Amino acid sequence: GLPAVVTMLLSVGTRALAAKGAIVKRLRSVETLGSTSAICSDKTGTLTLNQMTARELVIAGRRYNVDGEGYSTTGRILRVAGSSDAPFEPFTLPMALANDAVIRDGAIIGDPTEGALVVLAAKSGLDVEETRRAFPRVAEVPFDAEYKLMATFHEMDEGGRRVVRCFVKGAPDVLLARSTHYLNVEGATEPMAGDGQERVLAENDRMAAEGLRVLAVARRDFDPATFDPAGDLLALVSELELLALIGIVDPPRKEARDAIALCKDAGIRV
Repeated sequence: GLPAVVTMLLSVGTRALAAKGAIVKRLRSVETLGSTSAICSDKTGTLTLNQMTARELVIAGRRYNVDGEGYSTTGRILRVAGSSDAPFEPFTLPMALANDAVIRDGAIIGDPTEGALVVLAAKSGLDVEETRRAFPRVAEVPFDAEYKLMATFHEMDEGGRRVVRCFVKGAPDVLLARSTHYLNVEGATEPMAGDGQERVLAENDRMAAEGLRVLAVARRDFDPATFDPAGDLLALVSELELLALIGIVDPPRKEARDAIALCKDAGIRV
């Protein structure tokens, strides 16, 4: 009679689980579930909302906090009392142009991390769609996990002269290795040599230790007469001017905390 008893008990467990919204196809899975001691869960979109939100902007050592949630462009870039206002356009322009994401009515079309940068650019005062129309791409280096960056090239005016400006976004360590200068908060270019690299790495480590995903943006100008859009564009992404670091967070789901607490109460490690 043991097989019949076991089958009945497993069936009862299956029905109890179904009442909780969990459908079990194999009865043996109920026994396995009952002896579970650890759950390994995906994070993005499961424990979190998969709505990347920029929380911090670092420009040449000056830190700015960013308020607002998700992909709503409602929010501000907050500075510390006593510090001067800075024109954000030179630092946030790459976030709008070296980017394929589109924000529509608080929803994103494209990569969530890119969406966070578009929202930050909008919070800095840029009309992202009009900016993209004003400065169309003449060439691009698509993102690739091998070199961990994306670069776009645009024709612009700089001090009355025409230039092809390269805007780059990517992993901080990668862009730092390709940068020779940085732009300070007053808009002046300074050499990266000396303690410049140490300060950038320190800010990167600090934000990463706080659980933020960190990205960097940079730029470089070229002479339109010698620029070849069909050439080796990745080789041109060097001798950059580092602009800013951005700390991005993926907010947790409200129900995730309770679910993890229930698991811990049941003696299950998450």
